[in-house]
Amino acid sequence: MSRDFSVEPDKQQMDLLAKQAAASLRTSIATTGLTPDIIALHNPAMQRPFAGLAPIVVSGHTHAPSLTFKDDTWWLNAGTTGGIAFGGAGGAQTAYSAAVLYYSKTVPHRLVAIDRIEVNGATRETSLKRTTIEADTAR
Repeated sequence: MSRDFSVEPDKQQMDLLAKQAAASLRTSIATTGLTPDIIALHNPAMQRPFAGLAPIVVSGHTHAPSLTFKDDTWWLNAGTTGGIAFGGAGGAQTAYSAAVLYYSKTVPHRLVAIDRIEVNGATRETSLKRTTIEADTAR
């Protein structure tokens, strides 16, 4: 069984596909007037064309958790929820991680908080980081 995590798709092809998908989504938004609450992509290298199309864009692939706000969009990489062993790629220590998104109960629903959870099996450490989302950044 191969444990080679270095396989990367062609970056130009990936960029083209992302731009085409984002253009299709823009057309759908313009036609229906409906915007998605969340956009999910596997590879964060594909996310730039989706800026501003949803309050949050979630990705993975890198197994490196992160959260930033830029271009009117929250960018979340949930990290790894088990697709990689605790030993990590190349023997690096990797904690399992996940994110929980909280939306308001009132309609229209809006993103109000993000909890990021990490569990490191080797060190037996856990962490929880909450980010609250202000109404002006959540659309």
